[in-house]
Amino acid sequence: SATLADARENDHYIEMSFTTLEAFEQDIVKLTQINHGTQSTGGGGDNFTDFDIAVEVSLDGFASNGELLLEDFHIDRDDSSYHFRGGPELDYELAENTTYTFRVYLYNDTGQGVNGSNGQVDQIGRVTFDDTLFRITSTSLVDSDGDGVANALDLDSDNDGIADNIEAQTTADYIAPVADDAATYLANNGLNSAYVETNGLAQVNTDGDEFSDRLDLDSDNDGVPDIAESGLGNNDTDNDGRTDAPVGDNGLDNTHETADDYSDVSGLSHDGSTFQLADTDDDTAADGSDAVPTTADFDYRDNFGVDTDSDGVEDVNDIDDDNDGILDVDEGVVAGPSGEFT
Repeated sequence: SATLADARENDHYIEMSFTTLEAFEQDIVKLTQINHGTQSTGGGGDNFTDFDIAVEVSLDGFASNGELLLEDFHIDRDDSSYHFRGGPELDYELAENTTYTFRVYLYNDTGQGVNGSNGQVDQIGRVTFDDTLFRITSTSLVDSDGDGVANALDLDSDNDGIADNIEAQTTADYIAPVADDAATYLANNGLNSAYVETNGLAQVNTDGDEFSDRLDLDSDNDGVPDIAESGLGNNDTDNDGRTDAPVGDNGLDNTHETADDYSDVSGLSHDGSTFQLADTDDDTAADGSDAVPTTADFDYRDNFGVDTDSDGVEDVNDIDDDNDGILDVDEGVVAGPSGEFT
């Protein structure tokens, strides 16, 4: 066959099927390559030829048209009686409990093989496939809060009730997502246009410990869990810092969202204009524009009320937090270790 269309019409393909099992859950499983051996068709020598291949997949055994994964992938002839070839690289995600049928079409052969019996150029150009191998890769998705929703799909990755979109940004510099249409999302490869300029959101780490705020159950390290300081009223009867209420497909507490989808990524933490989080000492504007982390912020990022030496002066205003007579500025303030956990 000279073309892919000819190969389809002439049934010049090899066909293979397999069925996946139910074991994927938090994994992304992909077909990444189809390799194959090519076998000499004569009595030794090289009967191979240059040719092109195309790969097509079907979920109904080609009862209807399949999905073309690639075409015109060229394979050069090889001067040996058998050669196992690295095939084209693919990026096809597989679903569990699904039967896949693949066809590899052969076409556009050059007819320049060498006849093993007489050493002459064989103008027929024969190709025989053997030992086909499907290369499958699996990538595990992290689920930090163990709620069954992978972080990549979870709007609240630590289940403290405060949405990731809020915790990934500083309060003062918070940028709410905009109402992009489908065309804009397509142009931005799925990223909301509010975050295109920065290529996504950075990971804010208020207390400088090993976890960014979106994974930290105590973002200001004041000993009071974020879930208790959020003011959203999440139920945490076992005091583990995570909501006890059911979460939906988007990972948010079902009692603290308007819909179990991705239309409102900030949940009830922000209404699009102002924050809906607790500010007990009333030191931060409702829009967060004047917030200073650990000093004047919403409760989950504000160390108000902490008085280490119990002298009646909160640490944020105390020049000697431990009452040892040595000023804090002289004892040194060193940032803790930082890092990311994904």
